[in-house]
Amino acid sequence: MKTECCLVKDLLPLYAENMVSDETAALVAEHLNECADCAARAERLRQPAAEIPAPEATADEAAPLRRVKKNLKKRKAAVALLAAAAAFLAVFAVFSHLTRPNYVPFENSGAAVHIAANGVMSVSFSEAVTSCRVVPVQIPDAPEAYEIEIEAWSSGWDKILGKKAGTVVLPESPAKEQPQRVYYCDMAKQGDLLCLYGEPRDDGGIVLPRLFLGAYFFAALALAAAAGLLRVLLRRNEKAATALEYILFAPLSYLAAHLVLLQGFVSYSAARDFVMLCAAAAGVYGILAGVRMLRKTEKY
Repeated sequence: MKTECCLVKDLLPLYAENMVSDETAALVAEHLNECADCAARAERLRQPAAEIPAPEATADEAAPLRRVKKNLKKRKAAVALLAAAAAFLAVFAVFSHLTRPNYVPFENSGAAVHIAANGVMSVSFSEAVTSCRVVPVQIPDAPEAYEIEIEAWSSGWDKILGKKAGTVVLPESPAKEQPQRVYYCDMAKQGDLLCLYGEPRDDGGIVLPRLFLGAYFFAALALAAAAGLLRVLLRRNEKAATALEYILFAPLSYLAAHLVLLQGFVSYSAARDFVMLCAAAAGVYGILAGVRMLRKTEKY
């Protein structure tokens, strides 16, 4: 019977397509009536191709396909992150350059104080000045007395917008009194204070630049060194090493942004520069993270 089953199984494809002689078909039909296994096989062969159930993949067979699909999704996400971060950084670097204040020397500023008939004080500038900042400063030991310090600059962004400082009204004190002195802060010449109105102070004056950006730079450098050292020591622990890599990217991004946007640590507009550095560092971090994700996907 076993030999007969083997012979019939070989004939079943031809039998299912009616490609055997009548005698052979009769013999096969007779065998199918007696053998349930061969009959089931013949029934499957008679089904249309679309109705034949596809064999289900085992868990071991499906695992590689799932890994490939997951890896492709990660690669697409990494490419999208890398492209977005690079575009953001390029646009932001241009914006930062255009909005950087270029302090105007006093001799080019045309700064002059005017007093109207109603006592309102104002200061006018030449066309070289596109923006200014007026800072009231209380005089020590004189609560109601104050003086004014003026900073003036130009920027590429202001020039694109056609902005001019023109004439600016100076603020009054709460007691409606005029300032005792008005100073022009010549940031282009190491922060010298030049008196535009009133009697200058006996000790003169100077505006010191802010230096905290240097402290932040070296703090980021120390953090990068510490994270890098821990990354080396824990290189065999994959999860810890991965986490430390992303931690390391943060100070490295800040350092890179500082070196690209600034040429030193001294700044008269440190608050503005720090915000710009943090935003640029976010773009650099995105690029580093995207590159790291791409390299990770290439291992699979």
